[in-house]
Amino acid sequence: MQSILDPYIDHNQCASIFNYAGIYMMLDVNSPLPNQSINQDDPSSSYDSAYLNRTFAILDAFREFPNTLGVSFNREALCGGASCLTY
Repeated sequence: MQSILDPYIDHNQCASIFNYAGIYMMLDVNSPLPNQSINQDDPSSSYDSAYLNRTFAILDAFREFPNTLGVSFNREALCGGASCLTY
């Protein structure tokens, strides 16, 4: 399941239900929305205060849940020239 994480809403109920059912969460801090992922053409420009604040807010929002298995900070696109493979 993939969705866009909003670090500013309450995730307690959902995370607790997952925890009770034995479901662990893998979080992806990036999203397809503008300025919420790494720009593959100019990665250094992506690390601005808005991106970093959102990233750290996601970490803060999920750090206390015992079923948070891990966090992904990667970019899921491999591109070269005019072709791009996303997975």
